[in-house]
Amino acid sequence: MPSLPRTLITYVFVLVLVIQIHPTGPGRDAMPIVQSARFLWAGVDPFSAPAQAVMRELFVSEGAWRCVSCSKIGMTYPLTAAIVALPFGLLPYDLGEWAFCAAGLLLLLLLLRLLCVPFWVMTSIAVLSAINVNNPILMTTALLGLGLVQSQRRPVWAGVLIGLALLIKPQSGLLLAGYVLWQTPHWRQVGVSMLTTGALVGGLSLLIAPSWVGDWLAQVQLYRSVEAAALQSFPYMLPLALWIMLRRAPLGGVALAQTSLIPAIAVPYSFMPLIIFAAPHLRAWALFSLCVIGWAWSTINSYAELYFPNYRHAGVLFGFVLPAALMLSVPLFLKPTVEQPAARAT
Repeated sequence: MPSLPRTLITYVFVLVLVIQIHPTGPGRDAMPIVQSARFLWAGVDPFSAPAQAVMRELFVSEGAWRCVSCSKIGMTYPLTAAIVALPFGLLPYDLGEWAFCAAGLLLLLLLLRLLCVPFWVMTSIAVLSAINVNNPILMTTALLGLGLVQSQRRPVWAGVLIGLALLIKPQSGLLLAGYVLWQTPHWRQVGVSMLTTGALVGGLSLLIAPSWVGDWLAQVQLYRSVEAAALQSFPYMLPLALWIMLRRAPLGGVALAQTSLIPAIAVPYSFMPLIIFAAPHLRAWALFSLCVIGWAWSTINSYAELYFPNYRHAGVLFGFVLPAALMLSVPLFLKPTVEQPAARAT
């Protein structure tokens, strides 16, 4: 079957699956971004008390994936994310959120095609959970990956794509952005384009709301205090990640390092970049095994947490991080030819 029809069939299949999973509405994670874009169109500061109250109420309104803890927080994304999402803010509630999810899904399918990764990786629990809750990590992972793919042939566009990803969710891609600059001989063009994109959107955000940075940092601190028990990081995996990056699988090693450093909610979608960027290095059966392990952890975890409240950290470690690290370390699991990072031009 030709690649394009197969891509479209996969896209329709996954989209139908998502709609069947929660027919009463999209996931709520991207709602603050799209709703903030609507507030910007209306001339309202998304970090103002009335706007935050609206978003907190939407987190617990009728429909799928109600989030009680989120209703205590509100908007935690930077204002730059809302500016990037301005086109989606022109659409009414639900439709704009569905369009944001569909755009991220389509970009991810395009990335998988360019990386020659089998499309069935979309059925991994990490990817499906990102789709189900409509987490922006779906779009940011796709943008970062597309920026990496385009860094050799279209460095200016690569910088724009990476810049947009960091403007939406900066903590999820800093190391990956640095890797792109390291491995491409066109690092100057990529870097200038990335910084220009950030400066234009960042400057516009400061014109719209000069005090938004302080308001955003306060919201991030509130988020960390409310979700403290669920935030996990794995700094002890960093030495192994660096060894993998330098000796085995550079892109997978960087993704593992990113996962090791950044505190993330201990749920499957947080580890989607690790699965996606490890995939080009792994044999098909190894990648399939990694997806199966993730599904097994998700099933066991839903029951284990009832009896062992501290199990989540161990479950995430053995369900996602450690299996990916081991597979990226052992040649048995790797494809015969593992590309090394290209030397940066001086």
